[in-house]
Amino acid sequence: MKQWIIVLCGGVTLLGTGGCAGADAGAAPAAPKATTLPGSADQQCLVAGSPWKASNPDLEASYREAVRGLDAKQVRVEGDQTLTVTQDLNVTILDETSARISGRTSNGADVVVTRRHTGSAGGQWKVSGRTLQPTGTWTGGIDVDTSATVDGHDRDSPVKMPADTFGTNTLTYSCTAGTLKLTAKGSSFAWLFN
Repeated sequence: MKQWIIVLCGGVTLLGTGGCAGADAGAAPAAPKATTLPGSADQQCLVAGSPWKASNPDLEASYREAVRGLDAKQVRVEGDQTLTVTQDLNVTILDETSARISGRTSNGADVVVTRRHTGSAGGQWKVSGRTLQPTGTWTGGIDVDTSATVDGHDRDSPVKMPADTFGTNTLTYSCTAGTLKLTAKGSSFAWLFN
């Protein structure tokens, strides 16, 4: 493709045509080279989908499942939880979520449990099959503040809440079509990321 170029030199106007050497106006741009990620399809998905954002409706479902001793009438999660995984499996988790679970115990007590997560943590995972094992030293931390009321009075939570310890717990994972599911070993609590 030729373009008109106007150049002003010492009061004299030069007019000419110019173009890009070797450019073909009808040619399509070259496709970017594909990057091949190491590991299994799940491991490739783990890296390729990063950064991951937790699904709050799925977190709500996981909390509802985790508080089995409570007839949970309402579970609400707000905020963002983001997981970044690099090709060498360096991990950063940023968690600024809050959860409010309200319901009734089997003996009729009204319970409200509130959890507030703030902070970030980072480290590295080692992959073995469908298991993610934290390795080395993890930095930072996610503060978890849990409070509960029973019949309107401050109390210890009557239900066991899941621990958010990405840097200390072994996790199982599955990753397909833009969805990542992490589950702490020995727990039913699952984190779903999109």
